[in-house]
Amino acid sequence: MKIVSLITDLDPAGAERVLTDLVCNLIARGHSCDVVSLMPPPADDCLVDALQTAGARVAFLNATKLDVFVLPFLVRYALQRFEPEIVHSHMMHANLISRLALAGSGVPLVNTIHIADRRRTQGFYFMLDRMTVRKSMALTAVSKAAARFHSAVCRIPRKQFRVVYNGCDYVEPATPEECREFRKWCMMEDCTRVIGSVGRLDRQKGFDRLLDRASAISARVPEGEKWGIIIIGDGPERDELERRVRDLNSSRLVFALPGYRSDARSLMAAFDAFVMPSRYEGYGLTLTEAMSLGLPVVTSTADSLPELCEQYQGGFAQCIDFLQDPDGIRLAKALSEAVNAGRSEPFILCSVASMVDQYESIYNELTGN
Repeated sequence: MKIVSLITDLDPAGAERVLTDLVCNLIARGHSCDVVSLMPPPADDCLVDALQTAGARVAFLNATKLDVFVLPFLVRYALQRFEPEIVHSHMMHANLISRLALAGSGVPLVNTIHIADRRRTQGFYFMLDRMTVRKSMALTAVSKAAARFHSAVCRIPRKQFRVVYNGCDYVEPATPEECREFRKWCMMEDCTRVIGSVGRLDRQKGFDRLLDRASAISARVPEGEKWGIIIIGDGPERDELERRVRDLNSSRLVFALPGYRSDARSLMAAFDAFVMPSRYEGYGLTLTEAMSLGLPVVTSTADSLPELCEQYQGGFAQCIDFLQDPDGIRLAKALSEAVNAGRSEPFILCSVASMVDQYESIYNELTGN
């Protein structure tokens, strides 16, 4: 089967990594797969390299905001060159553009919702989504929560969505020596406990909420101990978070923002517990990666996170409603319990193979194979 995947960009973030796993595994199963990105090539081309190594052709349309009205024509032209039997788009902008680009073409289209986007600026796109949704032959969402959210804001019947969890296989943990070196690099070699997180440094991920509750967390550190909190990632809020961290570091609780690391998944093995304070999440790929390492996890109650935590068999998982915990007392208690819980057996919620099976079944259904 000839499949073209369409996505907004190929920066190494959650949805982009899922697309890469999907495409590479489809190629391994004998399908012909190509990828079209609306945006220019990313600064970090690790996903592009992985796709091309697997055998996918990758095209970049180098779009800007001013191209919104010509993008459907650019996409249609690109798709005509690839001659797909089916198109699978990911993320809201690519979903909208794909519907317009494929109008009247007869090519089956799968749209996947990856996020429950609560930014007020997205209202216009939700309206367009509602107006064009009939052009999609299959709507999938990466969690039940994402499906409920999108169904509500776009007034699309819930029954039109199929839920396909993002695939996550066992993460290869960093070696004990690599973990020690990473802690040392973060200046936390003398910390008795280390809590960590991985994510883009922007408002969605809620790391500012974690810093807001630093005082309560510090108060839970036992006498004679020192705890560390490491947040791996980069993004638009980095400067502000770094400024706040400089003011918060104390003898009992220290923070580190080591920036983007391509080996972040493996380095989560250096954590005693994983925390995810997001304001909204369509899925939570890093959460499932932490589960695959058997880490105790503490998350917000945002969207899909309770849905994933409820299924963490044998593992420690607590969800905190940050709006109901402004002073951080509940969060601090949960983190204190988490760092002392110890690791469980590695847990896989949905393997990459299972995810590929489900999408492959949808493709076969739509193409009649």
